[in-house]
Amino acid sequence: MDIPAALKYLYISILSITIVLASGCLTVPAAPAQPPIPDWLQTPPSDSKKHIYGIGEGFNLDEAKQSALRDIAGKLATNVSSNSESKASDHDGKSSRYFRQKVNTFIKDTKLSSYETIKAVQQQGQFYVLVAMSREKFVKENQARLDDISEQIQAYLSGVSSKNNLLQLVNYNKVLKLSLQAKDLLALMRVTDSSFDEKPYLSAYLSYQQKEKSLTEKTQFSLKPTQAMKPLSLQIKKTLQMSGFQVDTSKEADSVIEVVGVVTRNEIFSTKNVSIKFEILVKTNTNQLIKSSSYHLNGSSTSSFAMARDGALNQFTAKIRSKTDIYKLLGMSE
Repeated sequence: MDIPAALKYLYISILSITIVLASGCLTVPAAPAQPPIPDWLQTPPSDSKKHIYGIGEGFNLDEAKQSALRDIAGKLATNVSSNSESKASDHDGKSSRYFRQKVNTFIKDTKLSSYETIKAVQQQGQFYVLVAMSREKFVKENQARLDDISEQIQAYLSGVSSKNNLLQLVNYNKVLKLSLQAKDLLALMRVTDSSFDEKPYLSAYLSYQQKEKSLTEKTQFSLKPTQAMKPLSLQIKKTLQMSGFQVDTSKEADSVIEVVGVVTRNEIFSTKNVSIKFEILVKTNTNQLIKSSSYHLNGSSTSSFAMARDGALNQFTAKIRSKTDIYKLLGMSE
């Protein structure tokens, strides 16, 4: 075999394969160029006196819009927090933190409706949108909500001074709840409208709070338990007094708290069990029923029925340690 000829043949074959492979590489299409990211997505417009802007993304247009609205809500929450810090002197640190957390939760739950989609684009299966919320419309919507709350407050206060102290206390407690809702709205109004004056509202809410406190201190409660319920009524009396309520046996009391029920005892395998079924009736001094609540308590002890009874009573009194809990007991709160 002629060796140089063989080598020449091998060289030609390798060269041919190389040319074919090179030609194949040249025919591979280039990856398509990605569209440039829009300027508004890279640098969103700054909020103005007329609009608050939000950027959002999602797998569909609606999801992207909701994301943009959450962006706006986040801005409002941040502004409220910042504004609250500047008013920290009005609250202690704990109250201020609680207020900010409460308002921020309120903002997240607020449905923003006064908006329009300014820009929208779809890239690589994702939708991106730019949303603008009108400050003016947002303020008007919240002002309408404030006005509605004010009307409800006035309805509760209409003719309230002619009622007995207990009924006044019931109404003012409802007014304070409405005031708390209004304060959430005030926080939003404050950060979206620089010209908004919240002082008249806050002044009115403070007067309601002072009136409620005054009524708490002067409203007289008279406890009237059945014989079996006297141990329970003593604990109720102590809890009411610790929260600032006036409790005695005066016939001139504004409110009567009747405690009626039965106590049953049994012993099983040396364990003493006590069951207490009772009802608390809260009435005015003219016998107008304000609240009726039924309870069933159980306690057990290996030592005595008295300890079993005390254990059952503690289950109840453990639930009425705060003023809010007492208001629920008295029918002033849900």
